[in-house]
Amino acid sequence: MQPIVFEKSPMTLAEFSSINWLMLRKKIGYLIIFPIIVLLSFVVTTCNMVVGMKSDDTTYPMDSESIMTMLGGALFVGFIYYSYRKAIKKNYLNTPALSEGLNYTLTEELIQTQSSTINGSQPWAASFKTANKVGKWILLPSSGNAFFFLDTEKILPPSTMSDVEELFNRKGVKLKK
Repeated sequence: MQPIVFEKSPMTLAEFSSINWLMLRKKIGYLIIFPIIVLLSFVVTTCNMVVGMKSDDTTYPMDSESIMTMLGGALFVGFIYYSYRKAIKKNYLNTPALSEGLNYTLTEELIQTQSSTINGSQPWAASFKTANKVGKWILLPSSGNAFFFLDTEKILPPSTMSDVEELFNRKGVKLKK
């Protein structure tokens, strides 16, 4: 088999951010927390309003506790969103290989990476069980929370996407779309 070469493809902050948000959405457990917090704040507010009503009163009182609970829930969700956005940007800016782009060469034995700042190789590992296709990118986990970002539009001929899929099948990597 001849090597499959991915040409250098810089990633923009917008692309990196979009990929991160899509990957977070796939981890549904994290997303369930946000609606629960907002729902809980509205339940507490509604309980405060009902308990605060008098039997002959037709208005719903909004006391300071109710307002603070709603505001606190909204601020907490906003803080989590802002923190995650800030972490994505920091991660992007601290990883120059993303904005510069890497050349990837996939062989039967190794995954090689090359740029002006990085030159390395990694053998195919048992940890490469799944790869995610997000838009034009294939995210292949390399180690920990790091990924190889393979741009499917930058596969150099004579290789094609079907060659990549065949290699993944031989290596036992499932490509999730």
